[in-house]
Amino acid sequence: MTPELQHILAACRRRERTAERALYQRYAPRVLTLCRRYARDESEAMDFLQECWILLFDKLAAYQPEKGHFEGWLHRLCTNRVLDLLRRQKRLPHTLELVASMDTADATYDDAVEPAWSVYSPETLLAAIRALPEGYRQVLNLAVFEGWSHAAIGEQLGISASSSRSQLTRARRALRGLLESAAFNHQGTTSNASKLAG
Repeated sequence: MTPELQHILAACRRRERTAERALYQRYAPRVLTLCRRYARDESEAMDFLQECWILLFDKLAAYQPEKGHFEGWLHRLCTNRVLDLLRRQKRLPHTLELVASMDTADATYDDAVEPAWSVYSPETLLAAIRALPEGYRQVLNLAVFEGWSHAAIGEQLGISASSSRSQLTRARRALRGLLESAAFNHQGTTSNASKLAG
């Protein structure tokens, strides 16, 4: 940890506004990116961001530098906060277990079929992710962007690891369909979005 960050964190623990502002300016863009992936729209992403920062300042005293980097701690704290908010809104997937009872022949995923996401603008990719059904979006975010194992995803979402794998396969296919669809424009709005994602 840099001496500058140590100073900012110490001042934040004393609730110094200038330090809180400096910490926010330094890390809010990263946290907002995380929030946008889980949110349905920009307004909800901003609400998630605000909730993350409230929690951060409440929990900052619990951060222990010897246990890991601040950035990793912040990322995990904010990911868990967003998932808690979704759970409170009853938006965590309730139907994911249905996947286990379905024919899972299509649940094996071949990495060769994943689209080269880097060819799409961040805005297009984000819009396509937002167009996915809630359960697909959450599993995709946790597995691909957060790097969670299927066992950890299953525990967090209350599903089995095999259901997580199946959801991820379907989410990737739906996302690929959205990105490749001629009907999907740069804002990610399409009358066929739900059909493509389903």
